[in-house]
Amino acid sequence: CSSTVFTVDGLTTAQCADPACTTPDLALGQPVCGSSGFRTVVSETTGAQITAPPGTTYADGVWTIPDTATFPLELVASNGTGCESAIGFLSAPDCSNGGCDNALVSLGTAECTYDNTYSVNYVLPEVPNDIVLNISDTNGNPIEGASIDSSSGRITNVPRGIELRVIATSESCSKTTVVDVSPCNGDCPNGPPALTVSAPSCDMNGQTYSIRYNTAPGSTVLARDDSGALVGDNSIRGTIQGIPHGTDVVLTSFSSPQCSTSLAVAGIDTMQCGDTSCLTPNLSIGQAVCGDGIYILRVGETTGAQITAPPGTSYADGVWIIPDVAIFPLELVASNSSGCLAAVGINSAPDCTGNGCENPLVSLTAGECIDNETYSLGFSLAQVPDDVVLSISDTNGDPIEGASIDFATERINNVPRETGLRVTATSQSCGTATVVDVSSCASLCPTNAPSLNAVQEPTCASPTGGIIEVTAPLGPAFEYSINGTDFQTETLFTDLAAGTYTLTARSTAESECTSPSTTIVLEQPILSDGTPCNLIPTGFSPNNDGNNDTFKIAILATGEYPDFNIEIFDRWGNQVYQYQNNGQIGNAIPWWDGYSMGKRTFGQNKKVPVGTYYYIIHFNTADLEPRTGWVYVSY
Repeated sequence: CSSTVFTVDGLTTAQCADPACTTPDLALGQPVCGSSGFRTVVSETTGAQITAPPGTTYADGVWTIPDTATFPLELVASNGTGCESAIGFLSAPDCSNGGCDNALVSLGTAECTYDNTYSVNYVLPEVPNDIVLNISDTNGNPIEGASIDSSSGRITNVPRGIELRVIATSESCSKTTVVDVSPCNGDCPNGPPALTVSAPSCDMNGQTYSIRYNTAPGSTVLARDDSGALVGDNSIRGTIQGIPHGTDVVLTSFSSPQCSTSLAVAGIDTMQCGDTSCLTPNLSIGQAVCGDGIYILRVGETTGAQITAPPGTSYADGVWIIPDVAIFPLELVASNSSGCLAAVGINSAPDCTGNGCENPLVSLTAGECIDNETYSLGFSLAQVPDDVVLSISDTNGDPIEGASIDFATERINNVPRETGLRVTATSQSCGTATVVDVSSCASLCPTNAPSLNAVQEPTCASPTGGIIEVTAPLGPAFEYSINGTDFQTETLFTDLAAGTYTLTARSTAESECTSPSTTIVLEQPILSDGTPCNLIPTGFSPNNDGNNDTFKIAILATGEYPDFNIEIFDRWGNQVYQYQNNGQIGNAIPWWDGYSMGKRTFGQNKKVPVGTYYYIIHFNTADLEPRTGWVYVSY
């Protein structure tokens, strides 16, 4: 008969009294034998930093101890200075007799998951190496849905109400180890996490939207659609991205799988995202806090939208009041025009039993940009309990220079834009604290290069008729430039000549928020024979061979300048050709064929000698000055 002796460091009075301390829930299984040491499974669900003693290693839920280690040994988990847990072993396990005198499995504690099940990590010994693992309930019956994942060392999908029995058997040892595992703890000792959500903002791909949120440090936020399916990408802290247009969602923040807060968000649709005249309200609300017969939710909105509370509830001055007799779900709607809406709501009443200690203590708006340097946000404190104390710091716990709390207006002001804000609401009577990390205000910085269409290329008839249209990002929050200097809110750029244009988008509120660029080339217009229409020839050979026999000017042949006049002179200034057009186009125009029209030069209707001649073209239009140049005549 063998035994394992664990060491456990006791908690201090100060640690137990510190409501801001999330004590690591560190747990160890008994060690099992390896080929040259010992291994034990480690459980910890608060996200604490785990440190193994020198000469040993910790990775991926397993503590590995070489057989040369000196005992006692202790593993430490920390959530900050003074907020630690430590568990260890006094002595090495007995791995003689091929490991048969030691336990055949090392088990972690039950860890709640987000679907009313729990899982358990395990590690099998390397010696002996013929372990067979089985699971059942404590009556020996199979557990529907539960399974053993040998690749990850995890027993999963055990229903929360069922106690698990784990059986490890070694034929070589003729031995079985049986362990009963208690289900995970469904309590929420520190109260559910605070949660603030913002109304949807359109993603640049034209198909999805994003939601910004603030919540407690270490909490996990998930979005689910009406069917309960997970939607969106939560890999970037503070944002759920990629939610399909038209999808209503519920955002839930979990400080642990059994401890959560939820708010509902109405999905934005493709039509609203594509409507450049719609300034979507940037509505945000914090979760409800407890009042005297009421629930209180803090509301933020900075576009000037009309906010409407559902019947039986009231909204005024950034606060939504819901009586405790209200019927849920409830939704707050902000509108800037018909079809230009945002809606955020709450599906169920908060738990205000126990003097409000089972609920968050503060309701916060999202950060609201004040200028290019600072942001602010609104707050409402719980009325029950009535001893809530509010404090602010950065996310490292340090003071923020210039930032302040205005209790008269219930606003936190002058927070530098680059600073992450931590808001802590503490109740001595409850012995709890609500901690919220707040992202900086939502800068509408376009993060992707704009999308565009070349609606129209310049043509020979309209050499400055090019048009470029911006297709994303759209909306009054953005303005656009094709040269990096001159910006406009219209999405169409017109009257463009051939050339290379560099399109950028930027925030109308913050000029430094500029997107990467997209380059587009409007090609030089050409005639049907491939000749550039703006080309004036520098020579021709009027020798009647059918090739280049006239001084034909393509841009004049198009009819774009129907009243043009052209004069050609020899080097002494004698006019040899003159023509005033009267709406003719193409070959109907008597292009100069080398014959002199002047009597004092070479004789009328005689070809001019080889040489250089000089022209002046009068376009007779306000948008083009006369053009001069030369042409060489050869035969």
